[in-house]
Amino acid sequence: MYKIKTKNMSYPKAVMELKPSKVVPGQVGLFALKDFKENEIIVNKNTWDESRLISWDEFNTLDSITKKKLVDFCYKADDGIYAPQDINQLKIAYFFNHSCEPNSYSNSEGDYMSKQNIKTGEEFTIDVEALMKKTVI
Repeated sequence: MYKIKTKNMSYPKAVMELKPSKVVPGQVGLFALKDFKENEIIVNKNTWDESRLISWDEFNTLDSITKKKLVDFCYKADDGIYAPQDINQLKIAYFFNHSCEPNSYSNSEGDYMSKQNIKTGEEFTIDVEALMKKTVI
C-alpha cells in the first residue's frame, strides 16, 4: 500500500456518487451522498475541460463509438464540438443528466449550484439546453 503524507490536510468527505440514472434509463447519473442546501456549490468550475474544439470535418473522421461519446457528453456548436482533451478522462460534472425541471444550475462563474434543497440519494440534474445557450466559449 502506498502512503502519501499530507501536512495538516483533512481528506475530503465523499458527497456524490455515480450509479444507474433514474432520469435517463440505461445511463449513469450523479447522486447526492449528503443534503445540499439551495445555492450550495455542488461542482466547482475547475472540474470542466472543454478546451478542445473538434471541427465537424475532424468529427466525421472519427470512429462511431468515439462520435457517440462526444455527442452524448460534449457541447455541440456550429463550428464543431467542444470536448475535453481526452474523452476517456471525463470529470464528474459530465454526469449531470438533463432535465427541463432541474435541481441544479450553473452560476456566472461556471460552478454547478443547487437550485433548491437536494436530499441525500437524489440525482443531480441540470438544463443542458439552457446551459449551452448561456455558455460563451
